[in-house]
Amino acid sequence: MSNSKRENWGSLRKLPSGRWQARYPGLDGTTYTARTDQDRPLTFLTKTDARTWLAGVQSKMARGLWEPPEETAARLQAELEIQQAQSLGFEEYSTRWLEMIRTEPNRSGKGTAARIGDRL
Repeated sequence: MSNSKRENWGSLRKLPSGRWQARYPGLDGTTYTARTDQDRPLTFLTKTDARTWLAGVQSKMARGLWEPPEETAARLQAELEIQQAQSLGFEEYSTRWLEMIRTEPNRSGKGTAARIGDRL
């Protein structure tokens, strides 16, 4: 008996570990093996889980939202790097906040620079 079964779309196979692996044809004609968004191998505990995952990939393709796993990983890594570059540490945040308090008026329109500036 074969450990591989052809699905309506894609294929599943049971690995020696007992987990399931999914493969599918990409829009570019290449056969892809299931991978995470970080481009790591992805296996499934049950056959149903693997089938569900395959259905999700097929749905993404039908809606035009699919991209090859390595492109997804590269895009997500670039987004993460941008997000980390934009995040502020506490020291930088507090410096900016103090500068804003010194230079901008409060809700009543009065400046607070003299009061806060004297204390700092």
